[in-house]
Amino acid sequence: MVKSLVTEENILTVKRRLTSASGWRLPETPGTLAPPGVASNKDQDPIPEHDQTWTTWDFSTYWMSDLINVTSWQVASSAMLVGLSTSDAIIITMLSGVLNAIPTVLNGDAGAKYHIPFPILVRSSYGYYFSYFAVVSRAILGVTWFGVNCWVGSTAVTETLGAVWPEYKTIENRLSPSSPVTTLQMVSYFLFFIIQLPFFMIPLRKLKTLFFWKAILLLPVSVGMVIWICVKAGDVKGIFLQPAKVTGSTRVWLWLSTFSAITDSWVSSVVNMSDFSRFAKSRRAPYSQLPTIPILKTLYAILGIATVGAGRVLYDKDIWSPIELLPLWTGSGGRFLAFCCGCLWIMAQISCNISANAVPFGHDVMNLAPAWINVNRGSAICLLLGAWAVCPWYLVSSAKQFLIFMNGYGCFICAMGTIMMTDYFLIQHKRLDVPSLYDPNGRYKFKAGINWRAAVVQFGFMALFVPGIIHNINPSIHIGSALERIYSLNWIINTFGPVIVYWLISAVFPDRASRVSKGEAILAGQDGRAGDEESSLGSGGGGSQGADSEKRQ
Repeated sequence: MVKSLVTEENILTVKRRLTSASGWRLPETPGTLAPPGVASNKDQDPIPEHDQTWTTWDFSTYWMSDLINVTSWQVASSAMLVGLSTSDAIIITMLSGVLNAIPTVLNGDAGAKYHIPFPILVRSSYGYYFSYFAVVSRAILGVTWFGVNCWVGSTAVTETLGAVWPEYKTIENRLSPSSPVTTLQMVSYFLFFIIQLPFFMIPLRKLKTLFFWKAILLLPVSVGMVIWICVKAGDVKGIFLQPAKVTGSTRVWLWLSTFSAITDSWVSSVVNMSDFSRFAKSRRAPYSQLPTIPILKTLYAILGIATVGAGRVLYDKDIWSPIELLPLWTGSGGRFLAFCCGCLWIMAQISCNISANAVPFGHDVMNLAPAWINVNRGSAICLLLGAWAVCPWYLVSSAKQFLIFMNGYGCFICAMGTIMMTDYFLIQHKRLDVPSLYDPNGRYKFKAGINWRAAVVQFGFMALFVPGIIHNINPSIHIGSALERIYSLNWIINTFGPVIVYWLISAVFPDRASRVSKGEAILAGQDGRAGDEESSLGSGGGGSQGADSEKRQ
């Protein structure tokens, strides 16, 4: 193994990269769809047929990887911690699951049909150059979530090692008392960072194996942990009938705000679903997400909510995370079980970080510098920035801060997914000229590479919620009840508003040059069915040239 790595070619490669920046440039890929002079690489191209292997089961296990983790547990239970009842928390999570699943499948259809990633797909609705705004926005959110998951994973490291070596949890704090973190927490954070490094070596196409084993092992462990604390508490009514701490209109608006936050928490996956649906074996394979997402979200809501209720019955305190259950298992047998479960929760955070954050981030930054960055290098950048440039301990210091964070980033990215869906289904009618997506002078250049219709809708709806975000960060800044109400309804407004506004603007001021007609010359579809207009690529030659001949608006 070592001899196979230490070859003359590998030595020369390392030498080039240590002595010259050009040594890091990616080799040119034959057959890329990008025209001459435009940088690209194979990770940006449509997935070849032999790599289109994801079945309905693979998409289900993908969501098991994304949703079966500590963060999902905390998302559901946070509804109770801010003052809502048990029934409120369950209904909110169930409804948000359904409303996440539908746009996820819709926005992933283009990926399953044309097998292109999100940074390429978004060019069809935002324009070749304005798509960079969408890509950078998604990348920032991905790297932030990466840091949050690292922090949550570090708490699992603390309890896992503490179960074997109790003295580990007694490490003396040598940081300032005013610091938001302790020495123990930073040591665990660093260890979690080291533990997840090897998993970034797994090729993207093989990640489904990791998702499968995580789902098989962690789901029964999660259920078993909750059964244990519920049996210990004994009071079923006390566990599942926790009342709300607020009433009247305060409860209504808190309900709506929490609903927006929990639904927004997975909206980034809605936006970049084509990064994974591009691996679909068939157009129908991603449909399995429709039942999988709401079922898993609701299941984890019930687990988290039951744990909060049992914690209140047993200890008169809120147990927000499954990691908080591990130190409750004492004795040699209990500590061994805590160690095993802790290892699985560490694995849960790692697999979620890879699938939901690192891989999408890799696709995003690859689009910014395709001659230098591929998905693997982009994921490595996410690993470094997410772990050390983000300060996640500020974002998850409490359930309230956690909800503020989720609400805030959803306000900025939710409209993006809506614009993409509206353009793809209602404006483009699911017909895309794929070669033109790689050409800055193709049919998707619009005006100077910017689809001003998408820009107006994107920034217009973002501006609506800026006052609410500022007020939530600093409640001493008063913005008026109307703006507070708008912020509480941010998911509803951001989901349905852009559909109407973008469709109307596009109908009144159409850009006909960007649309592929049914009678236009076509290429063979990437799903292997030649000549099928509803599953084919647009013309890379006559189609793009025809687009350029029409007047832009």
